[in-house]
Amino acid sequence: MLAAACRGKTSAGLNTDQGDKYSDYVASLTVNPANSFNVRWLGRLSSKDLTLNESKTSLSSALGTGNLSLTHNQLAKAYFASSDDDREELSASYSQSLIGGWQFSATQLWDLSYGKTRRKKKHGRA
Repeated sequence: MLAAACRGKTSAGLNTDQGDKYSDYVASLTVNPANSFNVRWLGRLSSKDLTLNESKTSLSSALGTGNLSLTHNQLAKAYFASSDDDREELSASYSQSLIGGWQFSATQLWDLSYGKTRRKKKHGRA
């Protein structure tokens, strides 16, 4: 983990603790057992009370002849002056090389903010 002094003005619209003279603790962890899949977690914790302010978790692996990846992002409401809840989303992607140099990919994104699950967008191409 790392702590560093933070100086300068806070951007408009952000709701940060002005009395805290230290930046967040930043941590990351990567696990890749026998190159079968890759798990990565990145996070920022408050230097004041160690609450999780931001995190990104990703999982990727070969699936059949293609690649699958899942990603979860979270940003605490504490960072937005006008926010009532955390911001959160989940995405799933699959890609595969096809004959003749063509590539197929599809992505699905879900908005998990405000305690709801909404599909945001879906696309694929060949």
